[in-house]
Amino acid sequence: MSFKTQFGTNVNAMKKRVRWYNRESSAETLYEGQPVCYLFDTTTNILGYDKGAGGHPECQTSPTTTAEGYQNEGKFLLVEKPYSDNLQWFAGVVAPGSWCSKSIAATSYEWIEIYVPNGAIVPVRTDLSCTVGRTVLALESDSQALTQPLSATQGRPVAIAEETVDRSSTTGLTLAKLDPNIFLYQDNTGDANIVAATGTSDIVVNRINITSAQTSGLCCALWCQAAVTAGGTGGNGYGVAGYFEADVSGTPSTSQCPGVGIWMNLTGGTGTGKYYWPLEVGLYESGATLSGAANVAVMSLTSQVSSTVNDGHQTWMYLQNNGTAPDAVFYCNGIAGVPMTTASSVTTSHKIALVSAAGTVYYVAAGTATS
Repeated sequence: MSFKTQFGTNVNAMKKRVRWYNRESSAETLYEGQPVCYLFDTTTNILGYDKGAGGHPECQTSPTTTAEGYQNEGKFLLVEKPYSDNLQWFAGVVAPGSWCSKSIAATSYEWIEIYVPNGAIVPVRTDLSCTVGRTVLALESDSQALTQPLSATQGRPVAIAEETVDRSSTTGLTLAKLDPNIFLYQDNTGDANIVAATGTSDIVVNRINITSAQTSGLCCALWCQAAVTAGGTGGNGYGVAGYFEADVSGTPSTSQCPGVGIWMNLTGGTGTGKYYWPLEVGLYESGATLSGAANVAVMSLTSQVSSTVNDGHQTWMYLQNNGTAPDAVFYCNGIAGVPMTTASSVTTSHKIALVSAAGTVYYVAAGTATS
């Protein structure tokens, strides 16, 4: 029989010996619990041997460097302070030892130990007021403490606080579950570029594909929910619960180039009395005061095109029919719920154009006169 004594000790915490590098132009002090990231793109090695050159180290021109493609051990043994170009390569936090509170000269190295981010609860350095089991702690570019999850170019969530303690006025330690895999993070900004692939093949980086045989109840492959309680919002053009952005810099290889695709396939079942919608967007109000709102709408569409588009081909909406012709453009639950004025004729001051693919233009009258 074998066993490991763990009373009063943290057997889940794993330490690793690494070499810390001070990238700054001035001396910097090492602190227990401060976050570090790997020098993932370095050519500086640890062993003092250039694997690419081969032979005896004394005969090598640059024995302390290893060129790309020759498995440089410096990539997983050299660490530095978080910066915008290395947040994807989080290595862990500084463990206690003689190196803590030690001043390291600019562009110098120091051997230290770190706690690797394996989900263990370890002390981390933070500048936040923390609540046990709730506060998210994140890397911050050019910072020696974990803080709030800032924008993608400046921060990355890596831990959850496991103590209730206020470190907002004086940066200090708190226990935290150190596990970046709790959060989704794949950044393609700044210098930390992640290139999925090149060529002509279809590429899917992240995929969720489930099948449910349940006969009733909710089935959802991805549930995203966010609550803002103190005035924070998605901002102009952004979303609270989700935001999608597609940047297209080259000519698309296909005729269609949607930013976000939503599709629903109906392959069975009986639709009697049912409603089928590939996309449902709803607005629910309860307790808010909206009497002075500038605008309340279920959906907002923005067009910001500065280029000249072929005559008649720049529109707010594109309608395409690949099956049985629809009965109408819009369907309402009850005609009384549609804001409209009944009249035998309308004096039109404006016309809304509906353009068909064949080039025929139809108009919906819009005027101020009711008869």
